[in-house]
Amino acid sequence: MQIIKYKWNMLKPRLILDSGNEIELFDQKLDIKLGKKSCTGSVINGVHRSCSVVTEEWKCTSCMEKDDYFSCISCRGECMNPKQRMSCMKNIYNIYLACFGEHVKVGISIGFRLRERLIEQGADFAAKIMTMKDGKVVRKHENMIRSIAGIEDRIHGNDKMKNIVIDPNTTLKKLTSVLDSVSKKIEIHEPEIYDFRSFYRLNELMQNPAAIDPTSGMHISGNVIGAKGNIIVLNNGGYKAVNAHRLIGYHLE
Repeated sequence: MQIIKYKWNMLKPRLILDSGNEIELFDQKLDIKLGKKSCTGSVINGVHRSCSVVTEEWKCTSCMEKDDYFSCISCRGECMNPKQRMSCMKNIYNIYLACFGEHVKVGISIGFRLRERLIEQGADFAAKIMTMKDGKVVRKHENMIRSIAGIEDRIHGNDKMKNIVIDPNTTLKKLTSVLDSVSKKIEIHEPEIYDFRSFYRLNELMQNPAAIDPTSGMHISGNVIGAKGNIIVLNNGGYKAVNAHRLIGYHLE
C-alpha cells in the first residue's frame, strides 16, 4: 500500500492509499511503518495512473508533465494547462489573505471551496477580499497583491510546524496590517474574516510539539489529538508533529 494523497474531507483529515482506502486520523491511533518512497503517479483524463519511479518528491518529472491539474498549481497568470482553460475561464474564484501565526499569504480558491481550502492549509485566520471570474485573471490579481503587500503565496511546511501554537492577538494584528496596506493600493471587497482554530482540535497544546522527520524504515505511532492543515499532531508519551505531505509517496510495510 502506498500513501498517494492527504486531504480534508467533511472537515476531517485523512491519508489516502492507492488501494482506495483511507486512514482516518481524528480520534484514532496512527500506527504505520514507512517503507520505500516512489512517485504517486498521475491523473490523466480523470483516471489515476500508477508509477514506480523512485523519487524524493511526490511525483516524477514525467508524471508532473502528464497530470491533468499539476501544472495549474504553478500558474502565475500565464496559462500552463490549455486543456483546462475553458473551465478555468468559467469558474468563479475567491482571493484571500490567510494567516499562519506570524506569516501571511495571499491565495485563491474556487468559490465553493474557500473554507475547505483554508482549513486544509491550516490557516489560523483568513480574510476574503475579492471574488471574480477566470483563473488567469485571478492569478494576475494574486501576483499584484503579493507584490503590493510584500507577502508570499505559499507557506512552507517548516514555517507551519513552527506556528502550530500561536498568539491570536498578534496574528490578527498582522492580518489587519496587511489588509490595510492592500486596501490603500487597490480596491477590495469589505473583508470577510474567518477564524479556523476550532477545527484543528489543538486546544490542549501549550507549545509547539517536536517535529518528526519521516524516513524509510521509520515507525510512526501515537494517538492523533488534532491536525492543523497538513500538520498532524500525535501523543505518544509526549506531543509530536509530522507534516503529512512528507508522508505522501511512502509505501507502508
